[in-house]
Amino acid sequence: MPEVAIPRFLGTAEYATRIVLPNMLHVKVLTSPHVHARIKSIDTSKAERMPSVAYILTHKNAPGTYPLPQELNFQGEIVAFVAAATEDMAEDAVEAIAVEYDVLPSAPTIKDVMASNAPDLRAGKGNLILLPQNNPHYDPKATWVARHGDIDRGFAEAEIIKEFTYYFGGAVAVPMQPCGSVACWEGDKLTFWGMGQDIYPSRANLARALDMDVAKVRFINKYNGCTFGAANAAARLNPWIAHIAKMTARPVRLMLPKDQELAHITVKPENIVNFKVGAMKDGRIVALLHEFHMSAGDQEAVGHVTVEVSKNQTELYTTKVPHWKSAWYAYRTNTIRAGICRS
Repeated sequence: MPEVAIPRFLGTAEYATRIVLPNMLHVKVLTSPHVHARIKSIDTSKAERMPSVAYILTHKNAPGTYPLPQELNFQGEIVAFVAAATEDMAEDAVEAIAVEYDVLPSAPTIKDVMASNAPDLRAGKGNLILLPQNNPHYDPKATWVARHGDIDRGFAEAEIIKEFTYYFGGAVAVPMQPCGSVACWEGDKLTFWGMGQDIYPSRANLARALDMDVAKVRFINKYNGCTFGAANAAARLNPWIAHIAKMTARPVRLMLPKDQELAHITVKPENIVNFKVGAMKDGRIVALLHEFHMSAGDQEAVGHVTVEVSKNQTELYTTKVPHWKSAWYAYRTNTIRAGICRS
């Protein structure tokens, strides 16, 4: 559609971060410098007295329906939001916030979390994320398992057995559209300029987080896309921006700088892949064991290891290999959450 395509091409598209409203407040964030820590104390009194500071949001005054965490699970996680009349004033106030952290044991890498002495990151449930027992791919020692034939028999019959290990350090996307949003209330009705690749799911999630009627939320995202999938995750900041706008009765705008943005998008996960291959001397593969260990980051979801990624992998050997097993392992780690990450 030319009315959407041409403004993108000319650089005049009105993305959320370009919205400017009268009497608008600008938000800056304070982030955690630690990969795993708990906030012991936070003092915002000095920042609150600074000129033009209108509101500071922390775990102490966040909405009950959408709290801010006191335990911080990755470097860059948000500790506080500051809303002020200008971006510079908000940045100055962020620097005036005093935080005392209790630094906790951490497992930021796949090697750390797979170690025998890895710290407990899931309150006694184990760092390996498991499926419900009624799932057909459930396994008590892996996140997702598919198999065919008898893997032990296959290796016993094989004339040649080889093992391979591959390591991938992970990767990030750099979305073209900056992560940001604008919230404005008129009475009990919210207008929200957001970003991402949808309208109605983001609208519904915003209403749910604020415990309000979805019919009272207008979500504007005319210029969908430019997220590379990864920036969709930044939508989890939306309810806090809307809450600040409600508490101040003023329009509120957030645009994350790149260093902070990268902590709130999803990444291609760090992973270790093991292959054990059993073959005959004529080249026929008769047994294949495939193990995929990945860092899921700061999330409880099993994500990529149970959806199309894992299932598509089995197409490589389901029709020709008589005995195979594919096991996927997703671990919670103290790093950015894994997820969609294109380009």
